[in-house]
Amino acid sequence: MIAERTFNKEEIEEVIFHPDVIRLSTENGVKGEIDVIGTCWIGVYIDSKIVGVFVFEPLNKVSLDSHCYFLPEHRKTISEDAYKLAVSFMFKEFNYTKLLVKCSTKDWHVKNFCFNHGFKLEGILEKSTLFKNKLVDEYLLGMTKDQFLEYTNV
Repeated sequence: MIAERTFNKEEIEEVIFHPDVIRLSTENGVKGEIDVIGTCWIGVYIDSKIVGVFVFEPLNKVSLDSHCYFLPEHRKTISEDAYKLAVSFMFKEFNYTKLLVKCSTKDWHVKNFCFNHGFKLEGILEKSTLFKNKLVDEYLLGMTKDQFLEYTNV
């Protein structure tokens, strides 16, 4: 498995618009147009085939908004190692010190993954995302570079 930056829109769309991936996304989390210039996409590959992507979007000079998309057959088997590779890449290559994840209260699997991998709950944004045409709350989860390094024992 490798994780590397990708600018290939077709590869990215192959993952995020996959029927088993997009049906799990809240409506705010679904990308329309893929921006490969203003965001950083990290592709996860097994045997040269893309199986997942991480997206990191700058919020300001120190913080990144992050999200990931994985094909179902790889979610439980490689997501933890892929996450460590992608986040390590971002912290090494760019001068950011904090990752943020916003996920709806309906995305319990995202919240649990984040909690299990070093993120802390920083707040709840009330009625801030759509889920099946209804407004629902979002969790705001965060982790600093130092917390990540502590979590990975680097």
